[in-house]
Amino acid sequence: MRRTLAILVVVLAVMVQGCSTVQELARAQKPRVTVANARISGLSFDAVDLAVDLKVINPNSFSLPLAGLDFDLSLDGRSVLTGNRPQSVTVPAGGQRIISLPLSLRFRDLYASVTSLHGRDEATYGLSCGLSFDLPVLGRTKVPVQHAGTLPMVKLPSLSVSRLHVRDLTLTGATMDIVLSMSNPNAFDLSMKQIGYNLSINGASWVTGQSHRTDSIPRKGHGELRIPVSLDFLHIGAGIYDLVRGSSEVSYQLGGSVGLGTSLPLLQQATLPLNESGSIRITR
Repeated sequence: MRRTLAILVVVLAVMVQGCSTVQELARAQKPRVTVANARISGLSFDAVDLAVDLKVINPNSFSLPLAGLDFDLSLDGRSVLTGNRPQSVTVPAGGQRIISLPLSLRFRDLYASVTSLHGRDEATYGLSCGLSFDLPVLGRTKVPVQHAGTLPMVKLPSLSVSRLHVRDLTLTGATMDIVLSMSNPNAFDLSMKQIGYNLSINGASWVTGQSHRTDSIPRKGHGELRIPVSLDFLHIGAGIYDLVRGSSEVSYQLGGSVGLGTSLPLLQQATLPLNESGSIRITR
């Protein structure tokens, strides 16, 4: 008799606990999602990287796995990046979890698709996200969240060879300036750090080297950059003296890279490729 009574008590306890669990599941609540942080995590002349931290709060007594995360990023009201980022994330019961969403935008693609960005120094962005969860009774439920901010619009400076100017000429060599013209379309100053170069004239390599500079180009401004080089006619080959002394037009190719500093805290240094070619006259 006592044994039977004990079994009944256990069965009733299990049934009561089961009913309580069912009631809790029936009262399932949507999680709350907010944007905890949105920051620029990377910036170059090629792209801007945006890192968004989404804070998910689970008010339920059971854990919630994330079933999906979709997003739509717009600039000036035009969608530029959409996608779905499946993530293996579970929000603990009565707890919270930060879900990170990294986004990257290439400036070349932005300027090609959103014409209103031309000439702009910054643009307003809007981010719409949907986080999906599988909730008891409610089924698949999407929780939306939105955020707005601004992004800097960085533009690639332009470089061109304006002239090759001979300062001193002897029978065995010459000193010459490679004069570059640079245009800075950005809202921040540029400063030259160093230049690695390789100059070829009429298909023959004339000089290779590095030059450390302290030149600066103001925001929205233009400037010239002189690279002094020394030419060794014996090393370059015969006929160079007459080519340098005359004013005939030559074909040139200038390769290398320019190390830059900027006044923008997020872009303290950058490397600009140098790959120019064309026809030019050597002047004295």
